[in-house]
Amino acid sequence: MGGWAGVLHSTFLIKRRNKSNLLNFSTQSSLLELRLHKYVKFSKSRGESMKFPFSWLNDFLDLESLLKLESNVTKIAEKLTMVGIEVEELTENSFYNGNVVVGVVERVSQHPTIDRLNVCEVNIGKDENEIVITADKTVSKGDKVAYCFPGTVLTKSNKTIDVVNFEGIRSNGMLLSLEELGIEEKSTGIWKINEQVNIGTEILDIVAFPPLNKEYVFSVKPPSNRADVLSVLGIAREFSTIYGIPLKSLNFDIPSPTIQAPEIKVEDNRCYRYCSRVAKDVKITESPLKIKLRLLQSGIRSINNVVDITNYIMLAIGQPMHAFDYDKLEGEKIIVRQSKKGETILTLDGNNVELPEGTMIIADEKRPIAVAGVIGGEETGVTEKTTSILFESAYFDYNSIRSTVKNIGISTESSNRFSRDIGFYTTELAINMAISLLGLTNVSHLKDIKTKKLETPTVKTSFKEINNRIGYKLPDKTIKTILTNLGFELTQKQDEITVSIPSYRRDISILEDIVEEVARIYGYNNIPPTIPKINKNPEIPSNILMFESKIRNNLVSQGLAEVMNISFVSEKDLKMFKLNKLIDEKGVVEISNPMNNEETILRPLLAVNILKTLKTNINYGIRNLAIFEIGRVFTTLDDKPSEEKHLCIVLHGKRYENWAGNENFSFFDLKDVIDKLIVYLGEEIKVEPVQNIPFMHPYISGKLLVGGDEVGIIGKVHPEVTKSFDVEDVYMCEVSMDKLEEKTKKHVAFEEIKRFPVSPRNISVIVPKNYYVGNLVEFIKNYEITSDLLIVEVRIMDIYEGSPVPEGYKSINILIKFQGKKSVQKDDEVNAEYLSLINEIKEKLGFVVRGV
Repeated sequence: MGGWAGVLHSTFLIKRRNKSNLLNFSTQSSLLELRLHKYVKFSKSRGESMKFPFSWLNDFLDLESLLKLESNVTKIAEKLTMVGIEVEELTENSFYNGNVVVGVVERVSQHPTIDRLNVCEVNIGKDENEIVITADKTVSKGDKVAYCFPGTVLTKSNKTIDVVNFEGIRSNGMLLSLEELGIEEKSTGIWKINEQVNIGTEILDIVAFPPLNKEYVFSVKPPSNRADVLSVLGIAREFSTIYGIPLKSLNFDIPSPTIQAPEIKVEDNRCYRYCSRVAKDVKITESPLKIKLRLLQSGIRSINNVVDITNYIMLAIGQPMHAFDYDKLEGEKIIVRQSKKGETILTLDGNNVELPEGTMIIADEKRPIAVAGVIGGEETGVTEKTTSILFESAYFDYNSIRSTVKNIGISTESSNRFSRDIGFYTTELAINMAISLLGLTNVSHLKDIKTKKLETPTVKTSFKEINNRIGYKLPDKTIKTILTNLGFELTQKQDEITVSIPSYRRDISILEDIVEEVARIYGYNNIPPTIPKINKNPEIPSNILMFESKIRNNLVSQGLAEVMNISFVSEKDLKMFKLNKLIDEKGVVEISNPMNNEETILRPLLAVNILKTLKTNINYGIRNLAIFEIGRVFTTLDDKPSEEKHLCIVLHGKRYENWAGNENFSFFDLKDVIDKLIVYLGEEIKVEPVQNIPFMHPYISGKLLVGGDEVGIIGKVHPEVTKSFDVEDVYMCEVSMDKLEEKTKKHVAFEEIKRFPVSPRNISVIVPKNYYVGNLVEFIKNYEITSDLLIVEVRIMDIYEGSPVPEGYKSINILIKFQGKKSVQKDDEVNAEYLSLINEIKEKLGFVVRGV
């Protein structure tokens, strides 16, 4: 392969559909880099890009006027990329250097010694015929061919055609295929020209654009929401606006109808518009040369005049069409409906497809004959014997087409356009264009069914507002010209303008879209860079952000690490977390369009995914973890989705592991972390034991109370849950950030640091094994001291079970710190209060105190 191609590499990203200000300040865009390289076939997903020959644009705007303004086609391609329509590839095809002309084969004979070759005598309009030897056995007398003179260089292969001697017979030149001319990807034989062209006509006069004497093939990749530019007309509209050249009017002469309109019934309201005409006395032939060449250069194989015209119109104006053999329709009618359970269709590509129930289909009286917006059926396809055609041109709901493509696994050029929302602008135009280009005379009245009111949306704004959003002042006339050339209609009332959006621009709905249109056409690189205004008195962060920041800083200072997880969980995860009841009572929020088939629910708790994160770290050998996450959780409240921000803290493994020994995390370590956090926020926290939290240990769990109100839960994760996640001994608390913020919204009072030393005392109390030790701690804190003493700290130091502690009991070792209020206290005064406290524990709680 040979020839040359230009490739555009964009150095900037064009922002799409930002609902906030489009541009706060502008940046100078770098110029696009243009490189010429040997032609390379890039593999692309079907339907993502569109190829078309540059000369095709001449049908919609005056290319000679454009070339007078910009003679360099690579610069023209660069301009298109700069306005957001990316030119992926620009292929220059000069076809050949030398002479290739139209000739007629006047005699064909078998080569006397080489069976696979024929000897042809070709008349090229000179006194003597040229002798050419070919391996194409289909060449026959009377065929018009492309005769290549010796010495001509074929651009694609860089091959020079020479006089070749085939065992005594000289071949003076060569008969060319479309592949050798660089027009077709793969040819099966030489090009036979079925057109009224004179012998001796230069082939360049047929295949090249006259002002350039060559052809350029554009491969463009529009943004995903720009269905309008998946057509030559859409690209022409962009160039019309860029260069200020008016579009040509589209007029197609339709003969007077001689047949009744076809019977059409639309039962599926996802078909917004359905246009149809019937044509009879149709002759299935080869397409005209111009149409055939344009399709081939666009990467579409030519089939016959009817099928080709539907593809041609799709590329030309962006409207997919379909042609049914009218005589093969059962009942001679069309029904747009939903598929029934078990229905199948044999598609045009020869596959038998089972249709999911509810798929929008085109049917006759008995069967599906097409998958709406995606692919036609083989049973009603056009063949050489077809004489009556029913043309279909429709506008379908784009979400429905996307679902169908996903469900049946078939994507086509038609579905690629329908799924981007093509609008209703070209629906009738396509039908009339097909009738006119095919030259049909025996046609029916138009059947045009609309199931949806087709309104023209508007956006109200002002020239000043548009300039404010761009960050640069453009003249009102410039803005008006840009929008008018793009097809928008403007009406002005004082300072306010109302912009009416054309039906083919389904991507436009809000002010920011209008601003983007003006900015991209004017040119982002033409907007001078400016320094944004900086407020000398920046806004104070919101209370919730400050609150979150305080929590993060405190937990990090305590040695914890923050993690961030996705918001999606699977039903299996929730069942592993013993949350079956939440699922059964529809207390979870399900995702209508999940990213995968498993994670289909928004997390109701942070703990679910944080446990999965814990497991992942353990698998990587990181077993000792103290982590936290702040994020939103989602549940349903009164059958409506509700969201709330939570804090989750998890401890796992060893609290420390070094030369001094090792010690596992315990419930009290977690309690200590949350205690320090709440005290830092200016409050105190209490734990109230509960046994009904499904995913928590029944005897090591409780509610977190601040100011008497519940703000969260704390405890050890249930052994069955940790076993399901393949982890061990996890301590976890989850707190409502909204409730916690509400309970800690108070002025923090400061106290003078006491100057007197503390006097520590230890006490060991025997309590039942299932006794909640927090109650004992609260009892000690609330003990009323009669002397000039304070209890300034109560801390659990150890819990012991085993001999000599009786079975069914545990020993709690508690550190108590006493401090004088106004003076240093003597040991005998502290001991007196200490012994009094022990007597209170014995008498009021009935517990045994060890070692006293």
